[in-house]
Amino acid sequence: YSDEVVRAAVEHIEEVWEPSPAQAWVTAVPPESGSDDVTDVAQRIASDLGLPYAPALETVESTPPQHEFANSFQKRWNVEDVFAETAALRNGAVLLVDDTVNYRWTLTEAGMTLRDAGSDRVYPFALAKRTNR
Repeated sequence: YSDEVVRAAVEHIEEVWEPSPAQAWVTAVPPESGSDDVTDVAQRIASDLGLPYAPALETVESTPPQHEFANSFQKRWNVEDVFAETAALRNGAVLLVDDTVNYRWTLTEAGMTLRDAGSDRVYPFALAKRTNR
Protein backbone atom coordinates (compact mmCIF):
# COMPACT_ATOMS: atom_id res chain seq x y z
CA TYR A 1 0.00 0.00 0.00
CA SER A 2 1.17 3.48 -0.80
CA ASP A 3 2.35 6.04 1.72
CA GLU A 4 -0.73 8.10 0.80
CA VAL A 5 -3.06 5.27 1.90
CA VAL A 6 -1.21 4.89 5.20
CA ARG A 7 -1.20 8.64 5.76
CA ALA A 8 -4.96 8.85 5.07
CA ALA A 9 -5.63 5.97 7.47
CA VAL A 10 -3.58 7.60 10.22
CA GLU A 11 -5.24 10.97 9.67
CA HIS A 12 -8.67 9.37 9.90
CA ILE A 13 -7.77 7.52 13.10
CA GLU A 14 -6.24 10.61 14.70
CA GLU A 15 -8.78 13.20 13.56
CA VAL A 16 -12.11 11.36 13.38
CA TRP A 17 -11.94 8.64 16.01
CA GLU A 18 -11.94 9.48 19.66
CA PRO A 19 -11.99 6.02 21.23
CA SER A 20 -12.07 5.71 24.98
CA PRO A 21 -9.83 4.18 26.05
CA ALA A 22 -7.40 5.10 23.31
CA GLN A 23 -5.65 2.39 21.33
CA ALA A 24 -2.54 1.13 23.12
CA TRP A 25 -1.22 -1.13 20.35
CA VAL A 26 -1.92 -2.39 16.84
CA THR A 27 -2.31 -5.83 15.28
CA ALA A 28 -3.47 -7.17 11.93
CA VAL A 29 -5.89 -9.80 10.72
CA PRO A 30 -3.65 -12.59 9.42
CA PRO A 31 -3.73 -12.52 5.62
CA GLU A 32 -5.62 -15.27 3.80
CA SER A 33 -3.25 -15.48 0.88
CA GLY A 34 0.06 -15.59 2.71
CA SER A 35 0.79 -12.04 1.54
CA ASP A 36 2.32 -9.67 4.05
CA ASP A 37 0.43 -6.61 2.72
CA VAL A 38 -1.98 -6.38 5.67
CA THR A 39 0.80 -6.90 8.20
CA ASP A 40 2.95 -4.29 6.46
CA VAL A 41 0.21 -1.65 6.39
CA ALA A 42 -0.70 -2.36 10.05
CA GLN A 43 2.95 -1.97 11.08
CA ARG A 44 3.23 1.30 9.16
CA ILE A 45 0.00 2.62 10.71
CA ALA A 46 1.27 1.65 14.16
CA SER A 47 4.57 3.40 13.55
CA ASP A 48 2.90 6.60 12.33
CA LEU A 49 0.55 6.54 15.35
CA GLY A 50 3.52 6.02 17.69
CA LEU A 51 2.09 2.70 18.90
CA PRO A 52 3.69 -0.74 19.16
CA TYR A 53 2.74 -3.42 16.66
CA ALA A 54 2.29 -7.01 17.85
CA PRO A 55 1.46 -10.05 15.68
CA ALA A 56 -1.19 -11.22 18.15
CA LEU A 57 -3.22 -13.46 15.84
CA GLU A 58 -2.48 -16.49 13.73
CA THR A 59 -4.63 -18.52 11.37
CA VAL A 60 -5.11 -22.06 12.66
CA GLU A 61 -7.51 -23.36 10.04
CA SER A 62 -7.70 -22.88 6.30
CA THR A 63 -11.13 -22.04 4.91
CA PRO A 64 -12.58 -21.25 1.49
CA PRO A 65 -12.63 -17.57 0.50
CA GLN A 66 -15.59 -15.66 1.89
CA HIS A 67 -16.84 -14.67 -1.57
CA GLU A 68 -17.65 -18.34 -2.27
CA PHE A 69 -20.51 -18.26 0.24
CA ALA A 70 -23.99 -17.09 -0.65
CA ASN A 71 -25.09 -15.33 2.51
CA SER A 72 -24.00 -13.75 5.75
CA PHE A 73 -24.88 -16.82 7.83
CA GLN A 74 -22.57 -19.03 5.77
CA LYS A 75 -19.81 -16.43 5.84
CA ARG A 76 -20.05 -16.22 9.64
CA TRP A 77 -19.63 -19.95 10.15
CA ASN A 78 -16.87 -20.13 7.57
CA VAL A 79 -14.55 -18.09 9.81
CA GLU A 80 -15.56 -19.50 13.19
CA ASP A 81 -12.49 -20.61 15.18
CA VAL A 82 -10.00 -19.91 12.37
CA PHE A 83 -7.87 -17.59 14.53
CA ALA A 84 -5.88 -18.10 17.71
CA GLU A 85 -3.97 -15.64 19.83
CA THR A 86 -0.19 -15.75 19.90
CA ALA A 87 2.26 -15.10 22.73
CA ALA A 88 2.58 -11.54 21.37
CA LEU A 89 -0.89 -10.60 22.70
CA ARG A 90 -0.71 -7.37 24.70
CA ASN A 91 -2.85 -5.64 27.29
CA GLY A 92 -4.79 -2.51 26.49
CA ALA A 93 -7.14 -1.45 23.73
CA VAL A 94 -6.08 -2.64 20.31
CA LEU A 95 -6.48 -1.30 16.79
CA LEU A 96 -7.23 -4.35 14.62
CA VAL A 97 -6.32 -3.66 10.98
CA ASP A 98 -7.55 -5.43 7.85
CA ASP A 99 -7.21 -4.31 4.26
CA THR A 100 -10.75 -4.88 3.02
CA VAL A 101 -14.07 -5.96 4.46
CA ASN A 102 -17.39 -7.04 3.02
CA TYR A 103 -19.66 -8.70 5.56
CA ARG A 104 -17.16 -8.00 8.39
CA TRP A 105 -17.28 -11.53 9.80
CA THR A 106 -13.52 -12.00 9.54
CA LEU A 107 -12.94 -8.82 11.57
CA THR A 108 -15.62 -9.90 14.04
CA GLU A 109 -14.07 -13.33 14.56
CA ALA A 110 -10.55 -11.89 14.89
CA GLY A 111 -11.80 -9.34 17.42
CA MET A 112 -13.64 -11.99 19.42
CA THR A 113 -10.47 -14.09 19.50
CA LEU A 114 -8.51 -11.14 20.91
CA ARG A 115 -11.19 -10.38 23.52
CA ASP A 116 -11.53 -14.04 24.55
CA ALA A 117 -7.74 -14.15 25.02
CA GLY A 118 -7.85 -11.21 27.44
CA SER A 119 -7.31 -8.17 25.26
CA ASP A 120 -9.07 -4.96 26.20
CA ARG A 121 -11.36 -3.20 23.71
CA VAL A 122 -10.88 -4.01 20.05
CA TYR A 123 -11.24 -1.23 17.49
CA PRO A 124 -11.59 -2.76 14.00
CA PHE A 125 -10.25 -0.73 11.09
CA ALA A 126 -10.32 -1.60 7.39
CA LEU A 127 -8.82 0.35 4.53
CA ALA A 128 -11.73 -0.34 2.19
CA LYS A 129 -15.14 -1.94 1.96
CA ARG A 130 -15.83 -4.33 -0.89
CA THR A 131 -19.15 -4.16 -2.64
CA ASN A 132 -21.28 -7.28 -2.70
CA ARG A 133 -20.64 -9.51 -5.63
